Amino acid sequence: MKIVVIDNHEYFRNTLVGFLRDIPEVERVGEASNGLEGVEMVRRMKPEVVVMDIKMPGMNGIEAAALIKHYRPSVKVILYSMYEFDIYDTEELKVADMVISKHRLFEELVSGIRRIL
Repeated sequence: MKIVVIDNHEYFRNTLVGFLRDIPEVERVGEASNGLEGVEMVRRMKPEVVVMDIKMPGMNGIEAAALIKHYRPSVKVILYSMYEFDIYDTEELKVADMVISKHRLFEELVSGIRRIL
């Protein structure tokens, strides 16, 4: 499968990309540093899954997820955040196929991807 990771924190993004590349089913991992760049990456790469931080400057993850779903409805979107999810509008979070706490991302991501696919 092809996956795109979108996160404005370079160190965390690189760590997550490296983690995903070690999964046997993963063919390719693209990466973007903000929502707008991520939407363009998804349009070009046509991934099956997008893993994205919610809080980013400019276009946040919720806005980017809505655009991604508009252009490529079949793409599965996993949003994560280091903040508690009750600060976000519940309706807005429905754009994602899965929402994971950043604190548990590495423990839950692989099983989450397999579950939503």
